[in-house]
Amino acid sequence: LVVTFTKAATAELKSRIREHLAETHGYLTGIYAAEDVDPLVVRQVEIWRGMSISDEDAVKRLRESLARFDDSAINTIHGFCQKMLSEHVFTSAGNFDTELSDDDAALRDEVTESFLRRELDACTSADERRLLMQGDDWAEKLRTLAGLPEDLAKRVIPDDVEPLPREWLERFIGTAPAALRALKRARRLATYDDLLAEMWLTLRDDATGAFVAGIRNTYRGVLIDEFQDIDELQYQLMEVLCGYHKNLFIVGDPDQTIYTWRGANVKYLLDFDKAFPSVKIIMMVQNYRSTPEILAAANSLIDKNGYRIKKDLIPTLPSGAPVICHFAETQE
Repeated sequence: LVVTFTKAATAELKSRIREHLAETHGYLTGIYAAEDVDPLVVRQVEIWRGMSISDEDAVKRLRESLARFDDSAINTIHGFCQKMLSEHVFTSAGNFDTELSDDDAALRDEVTESFLRRELDACTSADERRLLMQGDDWAEKLRTLAGLPEDLAKRVIPDDVEPLPREWLERFIGTAPAALRALKRARRLATYDDLLAEMWLTLRDDATGAFVAGIRNTYRGVLIDEFQDIDELQYQLMEVLCGYHKNLFIVGDPDQTIYTWRGANVKYLLDFDKAFPSVKIIMMVQNYRSTPEILAAANSLIDKNGYRIKKDLIPTLPSGAPVICHFAETQE
């Protein structure tokens, strides 16, 4: 199973893996010489031969893989959850008579307005009402909470929240996500993030273990790309799926964490070796795109971030023009 977080990344992975399989097949069948292919292809073939896998057997497997490649398990996290819930419909007890949408903003606004009306009516002073309305962006907070089961949603409240805002947040978490789910069921609508919550709840409540077993028997190894973009619910799903076979391969760079606004938490990558003590870490620091001058500037800048894995990118290109820093008055 190969999982990433965007459709574009999924398409890129599929293309690269297909090309790698085709190149390896061409090398083994004599279409390409060793100097014509990626060195990794030659190394892989040597590993197979060291494992007593004959070239004929390897060619047969590669042909089968290429012939069935369109059925390969390379998915976005949402696509994977949708596929599993659909394929295991009898063991997941899922309800799929719904329309999938990219946006539930109108429903979130409806639920948020209902919550705020109740809380405003309960406020005992104008200061409380002002604090309630000037505080959190409730509709945006519901975007995050809606994709989390209630037992996970409770963890989003910071420790340093004052008592009254904490009460509002606790009531919001205890009522708004459930109200949104009920409204979606009534309107027969679901978002892609709802698939993750449904998957988590199904795995958590799998009393017989049939649903979990069906997935684990199908996928005995998991590769997750762009791991720095994983959020709490996605991480919980990963732990369940990998908890049995523990065959997990992740790719990520904490210096490229840009999706915190949608719940991504780089701590899962930074603390991965604590959660999986037997992990083998491979640092990929060679850079093939930028000149030494650009990398020196980038290394110096990112080094100011104390919450990262210490590394410096190493250039492979020759020296180029000096880096120019330009402060523009406008984005144009």
